[in-house]
Amino acid sequence: MSSEPVSENLFGELEATAREASRGALLDALAQSLRQEGRWHDWFEVLKMRLRHRLGLPLFYDDTADPLEESVREELERGLLDACRQVGVALFEAGRPSEGWLYLRALGEPALAAELLRKVPVTDERTDELIQVAVYEGVDLEYGFALLLKQYGICNAITTFDQVMHDRPRSQRKGAARLLLDHLYRELVENVAYDRSQREGTEPGTQNLAELIAGHDELFEENAYHIDTSHLAAVVRFARDLEDQEGWRLAWELSIYGELLADLYQMPDLSPFESFYEAHRHFFAVLLEQNADEVTAGLEFFRAEADRVLAGGEDAPDPSMAREVYLDLLLRTGRRAEAVREAVRLYPNELPRELAASLLEAAATSGTIEPLMEHARHRGDLLTFGTLLALQPQE
Repeated sequence: MSSEPVSENLFGELEATAREASRGALLDALAQSLRQEGRWHDWFEVLKMRLRHRLGLPLFYDDTADPLEESVREELERGLLDACRQVGVALFEAGRPSEGWLYLRALGEPALAAELLRKVPVTDERTDELIQVAVYEGVDLEYGFALLLKQYGICNAITTFDQVMHDRPRSQRKGAARLLLDHLYRELVENVAYDRSQREGTEPGTQNLAELIAGHDELFEENAYHIDTSHLAAVVRFARDLEDQEGWRLAWELSIYGELLADLYQMPDLSPFESFYEAHRHFFAVLLEQNADEVTAGLEFFRAEADRVLAGGEDAPDPSMAREVYLDLLLRTGRRAEAVREAVRLYPNELPRELAASLLEAAATSGTIEPLMEHARHRGDLLTFGTLLALQPQE
């Protein structure tokens, strides 16, 4: 219980209510007083007692007692969740998001928590708490990374992204990835434009990075660069999660810039991204689908990488990544039948877990169920075989 002082009048009022009214009325009065005083955790305790009293249970009932009738148990659970909602909302509105989230977490309503979080006034004293709830608790990742960027800069934001986002689905990563991309792209464009203006004595007249660097190899002479190269590589890598044309275009331009950097600034990665910026240029060109020759070249690049790693067997550093990236590109660009055929070829023993559901759906919508069914039968995979049967059109 809180030790903050309470008006003596409230004690007298409660005593009078206890003498003159029912226990339910007393609990109603106590709940109202605690809410008005902003004693949120105490209010929650009274809401629970009031609920138990209404259901005919002891005020301090717990689930170790005799089993309840199903209808009573369900009403108790609904009432407890409603109490969590009331107190959680009140705490957010009182500017105490960490405490509010303790109550709202149980509801399974992330949109409500995110809406409330964005309404909490941002102050220097409260920013870290907001970031903690938004990012580390996952309540509103995009909003949290916006706060993180503003308060601590892109270096901290990149480190945090690597720490907390690696095991989240693409749908949750893409918003924060786009924020980081936009931030770094703007900064790089400003720096490159300034470099050119200093060299040429006039403003370049464009805010497009690809146009700024086209035909200007002098910008990269003597190992020159215009932004932290580790930040550049990280943001380009994060951008693989994006699902919008504009984001892909910006990342494609960053990849072109990265290719022009000196060898000591190249950031080799596991296949298929060993030639880091070249591979990413191909990757985003395929997704953009704005130039047929570039799409063809890009898909051939990733197919060759997948074949090379497959030939190397399990001794490759990551024997599945190159194949998964290639198949993912085929799926993301609507080449479903080709993705199914290539999956059967590249994965003779087992479909990649991360893409299995997408490949089965692709087979069902592209008329290529039979090859996957035969593949599953050959591997003794009854689950995949049965799932494909269920996906076939019903006569």
